[in-house]
Amino acid sequence: MLFNLIGNALKYSEPSTQVTIRITDDVITIEDLGYGISSEDLPYIFDRFYKVDHARAHGTGHGLGLSIAQKIVEAHGFRLSIQSELHQGTTITIEK
Repeated sequence: MLFNLIGNALKYSEPSTQVTIRITDDVITIEDLGYGISSEDLPYIFDRFYKVDHARAHGTGHGLGLSIAQKIVEAHGFRLSIQSELHQGTTITIEK
């Protein structure tokens, strides 16, 4: 699950963009300054098979990763949330 979330941060950022990972006792955040996600796409990103603009990705996917990651996080009693703004980056938070 973390591999998928970190992989997305790298995949949807320019190669030289930094990805920051913070881990505390009760919160994990993954933050990038990549392409971001439009406000129109945000409500659907956890839906199975939903894909954001293919032209921005370095590679391909099937639209399952975020849906599966969310299910894993919730199965362990945590919550997965994403804040993003187009062209400003994305912050993924996993918390109790």
